[in-house]
Amino acid sequence: MPNRSNRHTLCLFLSLCAAILPARAQPRPSQPRKGLALTTPQRRALVIGNSSYPRQPLLNPGNDATDLAASLPDAGFNVTLRTDLDNKALERAVIDFSETVQPGDTALFFFSGHGLEVDGGQNYLLPLDFTAKAEADVKYQALAAGRVQELLQARKPQTVILILDACRNNPYKSWSRAAGGGLAGMSGESVYIAFAAAAGKQADDNPGGRNGIFTKHLLANLRAPGLPIDEVFNRVRRGVVVDTKGTQVPFSNSGLIDPFVFIDPVAERAKLERELQDLETRAADAQRRKDQQQQAELTRQAAAARERLKLQPSAAPTTSPTSPAVDLEALRKRRDAEQARLSILATGLPSTLEEARAEVASLEKKVEGLRTEIFGLRDAALRRQGVARDPFETTAQFETRQRQQQAELAKLAGQYEDQLSREVTPYRARINTLMAATYPMPASTRVEWKTYDADRSLLVVAINGADSRFTISPATARLLYERRSLLTAETTWDGAAALVDPETRNHFQGVLPPWLNPKDGLSYVRLAPGTFLMGCSSGDSECGADEKPAHRVTLTKGFRMGVTAVTQEAYQRVMRTNPSHFKGAKLPVEMVNWTEAQNYCSTVGMRLPTEAEWEYAARAGTTGARYGDLDSIAWYGQNSGSKTHEVGQKEPNAWGLYDMLGNVYQWTGDWYADKYQGGNETDPIGPASGEYRTLRGGSWDYGARWSRASFRVGGRPDDRGGFSGFRCVGE
Repeated sequence: MPNRSNRHTLCLFLSLCAAILPARAQPRPSQPRKGLALTTPQRRALVIGNSSYPRQPLLNPGNDATDLAASLPDAGFNVTLRTDLDNKALERAVIDFSETVQPGDTALFFFSGHGLEVDGGQNYLLPLDFTAKAEADVKYQALAAGRVQELLQARKPQTVILILDACRNNPYKSWSRAAGGGLAGMSGESVYIAFAAAAGKQADDNPGGRNGIFTKHLLANLRAPGLPIDEVFNRVRRGVVVDTKGTQVPFSNSGLIDPFVFIDPVAERAKLERELQDLETRAADAQRRKDQQQQAELTRQAAAARERLKLQPSAAPTTSPTSPAVDLEALRKRRDAEQARLSILATGLPSTLEEARAEVASLEKKVEGLRTEIFGLRDAALRRQGVARDPFETTAQFETRQRQQQAELAKLAGQYEDQLSREVTPYRARINTLMAATYPMPASTRVEWKTYDADRSLLVVAINGADSRFTISPATARLLYERRSLLTAETTWDGAAALVDPETRNHFQGVLPPWLNPKDGLSYVRLAPGTFLMGCSSGDSECGADEKPAHRVTLTKGFRMGVTAVTQEAYQRVMRTNPSHFKGAKLPVEMVNWTEAQNYCSTVGMRLPTEAEWEYAARAGTTGARYGDLDSIAWYGQNSGSKTHEVGQKEPNAWGLYDMLGNVYQWTGDWYADKYQGGNETDPIGPASGEYRTLRGGSWDYGARWSRASFRVGGRPDDRGGFSGFRCVGE
């Protein structure tokens, strides 16, 4: 009888849409393997997510890969994360990974993206540059899932885990074997196979949420301490069936003999305690360095030529940890809190919002002191340069000399103003950094789930007993509900609560009351940073070529946007004129060109939105062509009566913005391009130059096709008409 510890097992988890195949009984080795490495077995993982396919991009594979890569270290895996790979890079990544695997290791491979079953039942994982037109070409342009299995098995690991979430919205349905939308089954010796769906069925990419349905539930159950692998996937199956109302049923095929768990409770506790001790030590060191840096800054200022107000940032207090946790979740919470504190110390940020506000007040006082001192020096210098008339010069000569002197005075004043700018720039940069950050609430903060309204995408939680509101999609809210006991909270500079998902570290900013801009009397709502799919909506048959390809866009900074388009009343108040064709105080201003719109926004301390900001705000977390029933949300050609209407009369979107579609087109700040470049983008600002500026949203005199979230049109900067208006945004 062979020694059980020397048995080599293959665990193959495929979230492929696979056939239901029984596990075959396999002969066991007649003797233990020879020549195994005497090193400690390791857990290794290669995690890949392909989203930005040119023909049909996917929303969630990048998130699936990123979130799984963040979770696997808690199960002891050393993780390599790769995203958006072409064919050459995909195969190279697999080969490189396989070469790191040693006998006795556990090797995990995860792929999320498009997949196909062709060539007699072979499954292929598609790279971004896949362009095959016939089945015979697939094996040359894609990676065979069987090859991944072979490469890893050849390294003689103890356990191999393959998770292939690759049957999403198949764009190649003209091929007969792909017509079913799913992938073929796979099997092997000592195999555990977990499929995302049954044979020939598709796995849901879940465009309304952060992760695909299967991966979402895998993430929710992967870290459960001591949970056998069968029970992990039983729980995943139950969650997927509930979410999809039975249209997607994951399937497992087990041939394992030895038990396997992702999280060993004893080892996990020891690991968390080691990590916590290390983090506490590093945080204390970081705190000491911060104190030393602050003392050095104070010393430098004391020695400066001018005596100015001193910066007095408060030192971040170090709180002693509470008594040792009695369970893994408590340990995780302490570990995560200490990691957050260390991250704050590493960036040089204060530990609390109160400390940040005190530092900003000190910095602003410092800036004001510099302004007073330097401008005082400037004014004294200008007074000394006064112009007196020579009694023997003519009036013309005197006026000429006055003009020359004024130019010299302006140059002199500019030197002082440049000096002020140089001295205050580092302080202004620090103020901006402090105001853009979020800050932890006290460790005793209580977060209690209260209600969720799926129709309004509105979540209400109580933070230390006070209700806070969050706009969150139903799919994301379901995920948060599953780990509601672990939710934590932070606070923004504006004082809004930011709900924190402990699994992904994603922040969800609370809904703030609209801010009233005193310069134009209009209300502005603050929108949190986020990621969305920009361009042609899934299933929208009315998209033009300039709305494609759809692509993932991430906005890293929150911004304020006007609750409504700028009204004639506000425009008259600011610009002292009203160019509109249709007259009315609460009607949107129109007959304004791009330059006039930009000038207005600048005058009230704002700017025109980028195209990405506009579409992100219009969609408000939705993924369809419109954020509601068109007649309920917009004035357009079929219901406007050939005129504009007062703002705010139709239903708002989920973020409280009115008339994002219809009534008047809205200028954006971007130059117009006739197509998108594709690929993931962060904070895009459009082309560097062009002939036309972009308008969005449709208007009262255009049909339904024009009133869609992705519709875009170009207009010359000096164009004006009774159908074009605008709204402003600000930081």
